[in-house]
Amino acid sequence: MFVETFRGCTSETNLSCYEGNVHMQNRWDGPSIRSARYARGWSQKILALKLKASCKDLGMEIPELTSVVMTISNWENGRNNPSDEYQMLLIAALGERPIPVLESKAYKKLLVLPDVESSTTAGRLQAELELAFSLESRDLEQLVSATEELRLLDRHGNMPKTIATMERHINSLERLFNASVEPLARLSLAGTLADAEAIAGWAALDRGLALDSWNHLGAAMNAALFAENRSLVAFASAQRAYVLIDLRQFNRAQNLVADVLQKYRRNVPSELAAWLYGAQAEAAAANGNVDLCKESLDLGRARLSHRSSSDECPYVVLDELHFERWAGSCLSKLGDREAIYSLERVRDEMHPDFARALGGVLVDLTQAYVVQDEIDAAARVFSSACHVTGGVGSIRQINRLRELRKEWPSHQIL
Repeated sequence: MFVETFRGCTSETNLSCYEGNVHMQNRWDGPSIRSARYARGWSQKILALKLKASCKDLGMEIPELTSVVMTISNWENGRNNPSDEYQMLLIAALGERPIPVLESKAYKKLLVLPDVESSTTAGRLQAELELAFSLESRDLEQLVSATEELRLLDRHGNMPKTIATMERHINSLERLFNASVEPLARLSLAGTLADAEAIAGWAALDRGLALDSWNHLGAAMNAALFAENRSLVAFASAQRAYVLIDLRQFNRAQNLVADVLQKYRRNVPSELAAWLYGAQAEAAAANGNVDLCKESLDLGRARLSHRSSSDECPYVVLDELHFERWAGSCLSKLGDREAIYSLERVRDEMHPDFARALGGVLVDLTQAYVVQDEIDAAARVFSSACHVTGGVGSIRQINRLRELRKEWPSHQIL
């Protein structure tokens, strides 16, 4: 724990979760709750009703239904984790939280490991066919849950173990998909593969691997098309704009997101539509298009305000605070002073699980201070940004810090 002073205000930032491996606990948290809901086909409202029913059985009291639904949404968006009292209710409604899928024997049996199975090509194919043909619905659910757990691990940054697990997971999904012939299994595998490839695409970009990122996102688009999942197609397609931005292809990035919005904005959940408008705002900011950037942010906020519990995209974590983070990032690139206030608020309120995102906030805040010629404040945040981005292995953000550092060479930073 360390204390810093920003613009006259003292804030504490807990960095302990960024400095080591992620420790999975056998307590219900946002990702595990969402996975359990999906497995049962429950909406957030249905889970809230189950918790209210459990509450009566246990002689406890919790707020009204709409408030409980919002609480569940906050858990699943990483704003906080269930208290001990809610843990009791969740256990009553869902049972004990199962062992993390990535650590389970059932999941490990689904991994395709050709070097172990056989030394011959025919032997490898035979093993893959046997595994693919034997897949049952619970196996497909395991693969979905494993992908969700990878998403949680990915928030903490580019840990070598996480990257290795992600590569092994994607490789197995690809080979199972190619070996499978059962239509419903192939659709399920394609959707899960698209989701996992999209996670890997962003992780590769964050490590400074533009080509790998572009290829992962292309694979995600193709798998999503096969799965007939237009939301995933739109999401993966628009993510490619970030590769173009990093390559300084600003016009192409802006046009790409505009095309995706034109095609999909009316046919995807409100939460994803808001995400697409945020992506357009960021591409416009990089391109120096102030009017389009601010218009896109306004449209994104409007769509986000209309989201409901049925507007669920597990690959999009977007609430008011995270959209404010996005707006602050865009405004910092435009030199708008409002960026400072947005980013300071997000820095102070962001849940510590979002280590990679916090690194981006600190880099954006450094940039916002530099643009406003508040060099002392920029220097303080710069040190924290270096610590966090280095801890999560974000080459992308480290490169941004190097460029920012060149803008005040006469000032001592470190």
